[in-house]
Amino acid sequence: MKKSLLFLSVAVLAFSTVFISACSDDDDGGKQVVIPPDLIKSLTIDDTTWEFTYDEANDDRLVSVLVTEGSDDPYTIEYDYSVPGRLTETETASWGTWTSHFVVDNDGRITKALWDASETDDNFDGYEYDANGFLVRIYYKEDGVEHTLERATVVNDNVTEHLRYWEGEVDRTKTFTYLTSASALNVSNLPQTNLRNSERRTIGGLYGKASKGLIDYLELTYPGEPERYSKNTNQYTFDSKNRVTGITRKFADASGSSTGSDEVFIYTYYDRED
Repeated sequence: MKKSLLFLSVAVLAFSTVFISACSDDDDGGKQVVIPPDLIKSLTIDDTTWEFTYDEANDDRLVSVLVTEGSDDPYTIEYDYSVPGRLTETETASWGTWTSHFVVDNDGRITKALWDASETDDNFDGYEYDANGFLVRIYYKEDGVEHTLERATVVNDNVTEHLRYWEGEVDRTKTFTYLTSASALNVSNLPQTNLRNSERRTIGGLYGKASKGLIDYLELTYPGEPERYSKNTNQYTFDSKNRVTGITRKFADASGSSTGSDEVFIYTYYDRED
């Protein structure tokens, strides 16, 4: 059976110095808000924190992640790029070790997650990118047959829509609306709209580029089931360098009522030299 994909919902809250909202188009009095492109050092969701380490000598590629989940022992995830065109991910914890094998393109993006490390042309999860480096299709290939799982639409370097498929038909549409202020730019490459989200890989750019804008809200609709509609609205906080330190995602149902299931992400960064 095809294993299910894990998707990361993006959201978050933290320490506030600046707030951007959908109506903030001109609220900054013409002063441009700039978010420095510092590398993300850590991401915290609830009681889990991922701490990222990069190789500055090799285009800041992701080399390891330290994961702490509540009071459990931390575990590590390490990336090996030593074989050209291949990537090995090794997760080491007190309860065991797991290894995953990938095929990567010339830009270091994952194109195949292999079900069997000895195979490259059959039985894998596939990732397809557009000419600008955005992940636009997820599929899997099993016994020589490809099955599309999701597609993304990209307009002016912003992902505007995700389509999810079940047995060849669209069973969910996710639509993204961006903050209207021209200064609300995602220059720290937060993975808000990546078609494939993963706490361990998306931040490292292994699944391609992030949208250039910051998301105001996203809407989920389901064909023939209007009652399942939901809307998730983001609120941002920034540090003294105008980097996003947190996003709170508030969930509303089809009636517009809060579901009470707010999500919170907290970010920290490595400071680059000025």
